[in-house]
Amino acid sequence: MLNNITTKLIKTKTMYNTILEKQANNLKDDITAIIDDLIIEIHELEEAHEKLEDTIDTLEHDVDRLKIRIYELETELNEIIDYEK
Repeated sequence: MLNNITTKLIKTKTMYNTILEKQANNLKDDITAIIDDLIIEIHELEEAHEKLEDTIDTLEHDVDRLKIRIYELETELNEIIDYEK
């Protein structure tokens, strides 16, 4: 009788261990998929960040060019005003 109970306990323990292993493997697969998705998203964000930095650099260059052009136009205007005096 004791052997029968021990055998049943071992079978039950084995069954629970099998269930836990399956759940752990499923969770592992889910976590791996989430990590892969996060890595893809990080790469996309890095690319978007680089594009934004490039755009900022271009805009800063454009602003500098426009400041120079404004200075040139102001200088021309002042020369015209001085000439007419």
